[in-house]
Amino acid sequence: MCEATAVFWKELCEHLPDRNKAAIRKTVRAKYHANKGGGGWEQEEDQMLKELYEEYPNQWTVIAQQLSNRDAQSCALRWKN
Repeated sequence: MCEATAVFWKELCEHLPDRNKAAIRKTVRAKYHANKGGGGWEQEEDQMLKELYEEYPNQWTVIAQQLSNRDAQSCALRWKN
């Protein structure tokens, strides 16, 4: 990990003292990762999520593998919300 990255995580954790480091990293990576979980959901993605859920209920990892730009957590949250 480069020094700038280490400083970023250290400062972020200092601003969120009630959250543990693992939870902070998980949230930030899910929201801002360049290839996964980014941006709003398109209508086509919602339709595909519905179809995949019917075929693979609650199998979020399997579903996410079919939605190339979404991770399992993003799929589960989208379905539940």
